[in-house]
Amino acid sequence: MRRLLRWAAVAIAALLAVPILVAMTEPPAPVTTAEFMLPGEEDADMRLVRQAQAAIAEHALPDRFFKRDAHAKPHGCVTAWLDVDPDLDARFRAGVFARPGWRYLAWVRFSNGTQPDDRTADARGMAIKLMDVDGPKLLTKQAEPRTQDFVMINYHTFFLRDVFEYERFFAFQAADRPFAYFVGWNPFRWQLRELWHATHMMYQRVPSPLATRYYSMSAYRLGGANVKFSAAPCRDQPSGTPPTSRGPNYLREALVAGLRAGDACFDFLVQAQDPQKEMPIEDPSVEWREADVPYVRIARLEIPRQEFDSDAQNRFCENLSFSPWHTLEDHRPLGNLNRARRAVYQGVSTRRHVRNAASAGEPHGWCLDLSGAPCPS
Repeated sequence: MRRLLRWAAVAIAALLAVPILVAMTEPPAPVTTAEFMLPGEEDADMRLVRQAQAAIAEHALPDRFFKRDAHAKPHGCVTAWLDVDPDLDARFRAGVFARPGWRYLAWVRFSNGTQPDDRTADARGMAIKLMDVDGPKLLTKQAEPRTQDFVMINYHTFFLRDVFEYERFFAFQAADRPFAYFVGWNPFRWQLRELWHATHMMYQRVPSPLATRYYSMSAYRLGGANVKFSAAPCRDQPSGTPPTSRGPNYLREALVAGLRAGDACFDFLVQAQDPQKEMPIEDPSVEWREADVPYVRIARLEIPRQEFDSDAQNRFCENLSFSPWHTLEDHRPLGNLNRARRAVYQGVSTRRHVRNAASAGEPHGWCLDLSGAPCPS
C-alpha cells in the first residue's frame, strides 16, 4: 500500500509539474524601442477611471473624506533637494538632468501602497516633486506649474502585463478575491510568475521609509534613451533607530526619528534599455535584469534633518498631487500601463480635490502653500 501511495504521489507531482512549469514560464514579450498602442486600450483606460473613482467614493462613505485610490496613507512629506551629478554621463543629460551640478528644491512623500496599518505587509512608495523646472509639462502642455514628479515603489517589477490584465485584476480585488485572479481550478491557467511578483511587491515589511530601495517599475524616456529609475539609500547614511514597539504608525514614527537624528540621502539611479536583451517597454512584468544592464547614479536626493510631523504639514501633504505624467517630454512615461495611469491619476486627483473642497495647486518652494503664490524669501 505504501508503495502504491508513493507511486500515486509521484504521478500527481508529475502531472502537476507540466502546468506549473507553464505557469512559471516568462512569456515572450516584443522588445522595441518605440511604443505601440494595443487595440481597445483607450476604452479600457476609461473603464479603469470609472472603477477607480467608484472605489474612492466607496472608501469615503465612513467619513465623507475622499482619499487616493492607492498610496492613501502617508508617512510624511519632507523637504529635500536633488543634486544632479557634476560629472554626469552625456547620454543622460536631458530634462531635469540637462545641467550637471544643478540643484533642485523638492518635496518627497513616503507612503504605504494599500494598507492603513504599517504592521501589515505592503508595498511602500516614494514620490518626488522637484521645483523650479522650466518647460511645458505633458499634463498641462504649459510651462506652469514649474514642478516635475517622479513616482516609485519599493519593488522592481510590476505583476501584470497590460491594461487588460489590470482591469481583470481590479475586478477580483474589488470583490476581495485577489488571490483567485492568479490561481483557479485549471492549473494550466495559473499565473504563478505574476503571483511571484505580486507577493514580493505587496507583502513587504521594512524598518523605515529611509531604509528601503524604490523603483519606477515601468519605463520612461530620458532624452534619447529608454530607462527605469531607482532611488537607493546611500550606503554611508545612518537610517535612525526604528521604534522599539511597532504600532500601526511605526513607519511614520521611524521617519520622524530618523530625520530628527540627522540627514538622510538616496542615490538616484537609472538603468538604460538594451534592445538586444529581454527589456521590453510595453510589458512591465518582465524584469530588466541588473546582470544585463546595471543601474548607474545620475543624481543624489538629500533629505536634511528636520521636524515635519505637524498638523499644517500633514494637511499640505494630503492635498499634494503626484503623477508620472506631470513631467517634461524628456521624461515621458512609456508603455500601455503608464498610458492608463495618465487617465486614472488625473481622474482620481480631480475627483478627490473637488469633493474635499481642497486646493489642487502646486508648491513654489518649501512653504506650505498650494495657492500658486511664491514662497516668502
